[in-house]
Amino acid sequence: MMRIGMVVLLGLVGTHAADPVPTPWPQQFFTVESKNGTDKHGVQHPYESSTKFYDWSKQGLIQTCSKEGITSTFMALGVHSWVFNTQNQHCVYVKLPVTPVRPDWMLGGNYTGEQVINGSPSYCWEKMGHMYCESKLTQKPTRVYTPQDEKGWANREDYGVFIEGPESMKDANWQVPSFCPNHSLPDFGNDCPNPPPKSDPACCFLPIGLPIPTTNGELLYPLIF
Repeated sequence: MMRIGMVVLLGLVGTHAADPVPTPWPQQFFTVESKNGTDKHGVQHPYESSTKFYDWSKQGLIQTCSKEGITSTFMALGVHSWVFNTQNQHCVYVKLPVTPVRPDWMLGGNYTGEQVINGSPSYCWEKMGHMYCESKLTQKPTRVYTPQDEKGWANREDYGVFIEGPESMKDANWQVPSFCPNHSLPDFGNDCPNPPPKSDPACCFLPIGLPIPTTNGELLYPLIF
């Protein structure tokens, strides 16, 4: 009996729990986020709040960003995207190098341990310099860290409200605004223009540090979120 007990004990000691695996995003969701960004000079920029609609069946993303009382909207459908302001009806078309990220974009990431994100115990992973955290309790995202966005900034996005499924799309409008086809490209500098481009008055989305013009006059930049 003692010998059997020792074998069982040794088996338990040798057992190692597998690392958690990130949960793929739902096909559709709506979320409210807060965002902190640091530019390439290490300067911390004003807090941004945003709402985001994600619908992978359309490879679609709509994000409305507000900063210091000014709002801009970004819409992506596949590799085609528009940045616009409904108040002044200015719009710019931007061709993306990739679609919005897939729901399973973080699968294969390296597990880095646990963190408490805004009071929520979370599992965290790292992949290609990006950090992703999800709630241990609900498996909903709690934080995404991006080392370099379309402006060359490092950003931390903290997720608040998170609603998934078709119900989350009831307020989403996937129609490109009628004022968008006759767009013009703003003049980009190394820093946020002052005043900012009329299509992006909050200066949330348009590329500043990494614009890559194409031969047909469109802009190409590495935005994936």
